[in-house]
Amino acid sequence: MPNVRSLLSQMRQIAGAQGKNSAEEHPYKLGKDLLNAGDFYGAVNLFRKSIDEFPGFPFAYHGLGVCLYDLGENQKAKAAFNSSLDLNPHYAETYAYLGKLEMREKNYPEAERLYRKSLSLKPDSVESLLGLAKLLLLSRDDSKEEIQSLLKQAYFLRPQDNEILSILLDNSAADIGLYRELEEYFKNINSPEKAKFFEGLRGRAEIFNKVAN
Repeated sequence: MPNVRSLLSQMRQIAGAQGKNSAEEHPYKLGKDLLNAGDFYGAVNLFRKSIDEFPGFPFAYHGLGVCLYDLGENQKAKAAFNSSLDLNPHYAETYAYLGKLEMREKNYPEAERLYRKSLSLKPDSVESLLGLAKLLLLSRDDSKEEIQSLLKQAYFLRPQDNEILSILLDNSAADIGLYRELEEYFKNINSPEKAKFFEGLRGRAEIFNKVAN
């Protein structure tokens, strides 16, 4: 179990450090900003500086791992994520990223274990739902229903994501029930996602019409 008091204490210290001088924010916060901006090299340096200042803070290791993953530094990323889990073994997103790493290296059974661990901690993690669905599409021939269920959950959580919609429709071409379910979902809402849904169906209309008939 992680030392919750220690973790909360370090989070308060970081918040306090930021509050003392707003012009000189803590390197963890600055690292997150650079990560979100796509400056992975700059973010790596700041996360490492944060770790030097607060070596027991797991989220700095997680942020470092994300940067290293995006830079293709698989083994270094894995080490950073494992360090994060040593300090906080209950952070779902870290398991999800380790799953992505194992999937990248074609270690499919381990990737599946990690994605499922992530979902056991956070069942509404879109990244883990989508990641596990993609993994099962690559590695299993007997998981059609589970794949469709995972994709539907992910899409209903993030209906603006065209990638999820595309994968869902591509792998459900013979399922008129799914089409009706999605159609019903969009019937009573007015949003850009509704237009994207029907746009996505245009290229598949012939398939759905054949199934319907």
